[in-house]
Formats: sequence, structure tokens, C-alpha cells
Amino acid sequence: MIFAQPDDLVLRPADEPEGEDKPVAPNDEASWQAARPDFAKFAREMHRLCSEKIGPTTIDFAAKSYVALKKGKRAWLPMWPRTNGAYVYIPGGLGGAVDQPSDFYATVKEELAPLGIEPSWSFKYNAGANPIAFPITFQHAAHSKVLEVLEQAYGLA
Repeated sequence: MIFAQPDDLVLRPADEPEGEDKPVAPNDEASWQAARPDFAKFAREMHRLCSEKIGPTTIDFAAKSYVALKKGKRAWLPMWPRTNGAYVYIPGGLGGAVDQPSDFYATVKEELAPLGIEPSWSFKYNAGANPIAFPITFQHAAHSKVLEVLEQAYGLA
């Protein structure tokens, strides 16, 4: 036996209340504070550290999936939220290709090794402009090795 489904029948998942809007992805500081307060605090702290110790930088909460530190209009440090900090992408310096990291990547790898941080070479990210990626935890945010790497990356932006 075959049953026909009416054309005007709308099926909804049982746990989705009818009439309620889905949460909007954060796209300003207030919505980041509401959605991910620890990450928003981390982003503000990275902004403070980089502004004080590295150079003029602005913070941009406008993207829905990350917060960026900018040098002029360039996002030199996009930060993707993690439970214990952020996953960041930094400029790779001169040279480098899809399958061949730059000399700066080798420097970053060497500098971060004592902290147990293993960077990756992600040449696809941001059209190759920010190919070096690694996590920064809350505990390592103000570490001199992390700030040295970020200072060098800032100079490349």
C-alpha cells in the first residue's frame, strides 16, 4: 500500500521548536562575548599583547568563524576559537610553495618546539598569504617564544 504525502506538509526535527530562530553566528564583539566568552577574552588579550609588544594592530570581530588582528587592512593573525585558546595562521615569509615550506616555517617550528607546539604548513589558507598554522593556548599566549614568532610574522605582513 502506498500513502501520498500532502504537498503542504512540512517536516521538522522533533527537537527544533517551531517559530524560534536559530542562533546567529557571532559577528561583533558583543555576540562573540555571548557565544564564546573565554575565546573573546583570549582574543582581547592577544590584541593587548600584540599592540604593546609587537606593533600597531586592530582587532576585528566581524567574521563569523574567527577573530582577526589586523595590520592596516591585512588580517595578519586570524584566530579560530578552541576550548583552550585559538588556532592561528601567520604569514609564511618569502619562498615556499604548496609542497615546500618557507625558511620562516623552519624558524617557527624550531622556536615553538620547546613549548610542544607543532606548526603546520597550510599553503591553501588565505591564498598562501598565511600558510603557517599552530595552536596558541591560554597558558602560552604571553610566552616569549610565541611573541617572538608573532613579532616576526607581523614584520612579514
